Amino acid sequence: FTHRSLSDAEIYFLDNHKDTAEENTFSFSVSGKQAQLWNAVTGQRFSIPISSHDENSLTIPLYMAARESYFIVISDKSENLTPVVWSKPGQNCTFLNDNWKVFFDPGLGGPGEVVFDTLHDWTKDPDPRIKYYSGTAIYKRNFKIETSDKKTFIDLANPDFVAKVVVNSKEVGVIWCSPWQLEITDYLKDGENTLEIHVANSLINRMVYDASLPEGQRVSYSYPQIMKPEDELIASGLKQVKISRK
Repeated sequence: FTHRSLSDAEIYFLDNHKDTAEENTFSFSVSGKQAQLWNAVTGQRFSIPISSHDENSLTIPLYMAARESYFIVISDKSENLTPVVWSKPGQNCTFLNDNWKVFFDPGLGGPGEVVFDTLHDWTKDPDPRIKYYSGTAIYKRNFKIETSDKKTFIDLANPDFVAKVVVNSKEVGVIWCSPWQLEITDYLKDGENTLEIHVANSLINRMVYDASLPEGQRVSYSYPQIMKPEDELIASGLKQVKISRK
């Protein structure tokens, strides 16, 4: 963590370095009447209940997903903020891991549209046009859901690079860091919904493949040659998609 004191607030930046979630009661050696969580990615702010406090310290229950980070701001200022809702796993969730149509751009060496019966790492696919694909692939499928007063989130686990989510033809946002999720409550309708996920990776995998091909068959180009045919591929693509309510 990193701590900074202001004239009217105490600011802590917390970073979970682990590949596992952390749920615990955290003690802060400062005083204050209100604790807030600030999400630096979305700009949202939430209130957090204070478990106990005295003149010199206070304790706050916190949950951090694997590799997640955020700011905790403690002050005497009172604001009417929405209480934080922790993005814990295993809460009223539906997995969408099958029956995806996926488009791999032929201009980048991809096969066009294919069907994934189950989501998997591109580098594990037997088709070299998918295994070594570099660029953006578009995943599409429909799903049914009933509207609810609870908040609804889409969770992509870790797509390794970056993904853009589109629900019912409306762009929700971009997922690029832990906890790898977006709230989609306001984009849903009762019944059938359409879902698109645009997933991009780096140029590395295609460059590894092109290193084994004659120049006339290559999609990528570098001079001097950066990659070798025996270089390790980088995991790419969706391995899990989950809809959850909290």
